[in-house]
Amino acid sequence: MDFLTYTCPRELETVTGKAAAVWNEVMRDLVHIRKWQPLPLGITKTAWPLQADVVIEWSLKVRSAMHPDRVAVCQRIAPSRWLIRLDESRKWAVSTWARWIGNGEDALACLVHEFGHVFQLPHADDPFYVMHPQIGGNGKLSKQEKKLYREWFLNLLENEQ
Repeated sequence: MDFLTYTCPRELETVTGKAAAVWNEVMRDLVHIRKWQPLPLGITKTAWPLQADVVIEWSLKVRSAMHPDRVAVCQRIAPSRWLIRLDESRKWAVSTWARWIGNGEDALACLVHEFGHVFQLPHADDPFYVMHPQIGGNGKLSKQEKKLYREWFLNLLENEQ
C-alpha cells in the first residue's frame, strides 16, 4: 500500500482529515492518505517524506478568465506532489454546523473533490457527484461513486504498468 501525506492550514485540519478518511475508504489497500508530520530532530528515516505529497493552502490565485467562478484548484507540481489552493476571498463553511446550514462554500465537499483530482479522477456529469465541476454533493460518496472512482483508479494503475 502506498501512502500520501498532506499538510494544510490549521483551520482546515479537521475537515481535511474527514476528506482523507473518505478517500481512505474508497482506496483501501491501495493508497492511504495521512497528515504529514516532520520527524523529531535527530531521527532519520529514509522512508519518511521530507515534505508533504499534497499541500493545501489559501490563495488568491484560483480564478482565471476561463474559470471566473472557481473556488479551488488542484495542480500537480511534481511527479508525486500536488498543490490544492482554496480561494481565500470566499467564505468557507468548515464546521459541520456551518456546512449543514450552508454558511459559505462547503470545505469538506471541496477537499473531497480536490483530493479526487490527486487520484486523477475526471469531472463527473452528475451534479450530485462530488467530482462534478461545480463541486457537487456534500462530501459524501454514494456506493456507486465509490465503486466508479475505485475502478477508475485501478484502471489507471493498470495502464501505468
